[in-house]
Amino acid sequence: MNLPKELMETIVEQVSKEFESQSRQKRENDKDWRLRNTRYLLRNYRKLKSHCEVTSGEIKDHEDVLQTIYLSSVTEYKVKTIKMMEYVDMMLESYKKYCEGRGEAVRRRYAVINSLYLDTSVKDMTQDRIGEIHAVDVRTVRRDEKKAIDEISIYLFGISHLSDLIEEEMSER
Repeated sequence: MNLPKELMETIVEQVSKEFESQSRQKRENDKDWRLRNTRYLLRNYRKLKSHCEVTSGEIKDHEDVLQTIYLSSVTEYKVKTIKMMEYVDMMLESYKKYCEGRGEAVRRRYAVINSLYLDTSVKDMTQDRIGEIHAVDVRTVRRDEKKAIDEISIYLFGISHLSDLIEEEMSER
């Protein structure tokens, strides 16, 4: 079965286009997931830290309530959360050190993230209030938050997220 050369080239071209389209869509989906994941993680940071403070002993004290749940499974979830939060805290500490060694705008980005999500002594800090504290417009606070989340995503997900940012920058040109 020999196909004419023009038909073969057309088929190859269409398959290549479809492959590229699907590859681009997968990259976009992965990028969106990582970004949402970082934002979601930060939004729930205080709850996760609080979750880690409950000890296995406290869980075992309530074994009667957990009769239908396997205690080892609950403990396993707890250990996974603690390990993940240790990693997140280590990356956030690295990000904080990075920000401290940079200019005022970069230090402010960390302060925005810290006030919005990380500092457990601050409850319900608004973007408007952060803008007042730093003497900047609320739009600047939003930009700082977005930029900081992108930077934290690089710390959490490494080169995968960095390549997404490079692709995004190239497509904007």
